[in-house]
Amino acid sequence: MKSRAIVESINSSVVGPVKAASFLRRIRNMVARYPSIYIPAIRLTGRRDFVVRRNTELVIEGYPRSGNSFAHAAFRLAQNRPICLAHHCHAPAQVIAAHRWQIPALVIFREPDDAVKSLLLFSPEIYTTKEAYREYVNFYEPLLQIREGYVLASFETVTKDFGEVIRSVNSRFETEFNDFYHSEVMVKKVFAEVDRIARITSGTNKPAYDVLQRNDYRERLSSLQARISIQLLEDKQVAKQRAKAKILHDTLLGLSDV
Repeated sequence: MKSRAIVESINSSVVGPVKAASFLRRIRNMVARYPSIYIPAIRLTGRRDFVVRRNTELVIEGYPRSGNSFAHAAFRLAQNRPICLAHHCHAPAQVIAAHRWQIPALVIFREPDDAVKSLLLFSPEIYTTKEAYREYVNFYEPLLQIREGYVLASFETVTKDFGEVIRSVNSRFETEFNDFYHSEVMVKKVFAEVDRIARITSGTNKPAYDVLQRNDYRERLSSLQARISIQLLEDKQVAKQRAKAKILHDTLLGLSDV
């Protein structure tokens, strides 16, 4: 009874405010796997510069909070010329279109529990736990059908040896992108670049990653983990979506290039 009361309190204080945003996100996810619908639609929004075009040189995509920003910043820092990139739409349509147009693509994946916890910490106004796990499946599942169309890299490899990722892209697509030399100095430069880009795109002086440096971060993460654990016990739909995501992650792990 105590755990159910906690869940009911969570539902009233957290799920209520995200209901409308979550509904819109579900509608978005319904078309996110169809390039003929999604790409023209996204070009009408403020994210049109992020969407794949015929002259795109590389697509970098993944589920949110899976190392997308790190990969984007690290890749740009490594190159000695501007590269036309498509990134951060978090839509399978980006990768599907790249495959059709024979554009190199990099897909990043992360263990779903870690990705979902990070997403709920940073975007609690959009996602419920169930929708977060569902979106994980909605993103990666369609991409299994075009596995030959992209390099698949884990979050761990991206954040610990991004040079290996670039070399894999070059090998698969016969490109000549500059290597990234993964060192402590370069990693600091990457995070500084991530924060700089975040300030530009969000219009705020607050770095997107500063929460990772705050003393209350671990407390918030621990509280969120407890909340998710209760929901998994009490809500069969949450548990079902999580199970699907975990199975899909195991498949991705077996198929990964790096």
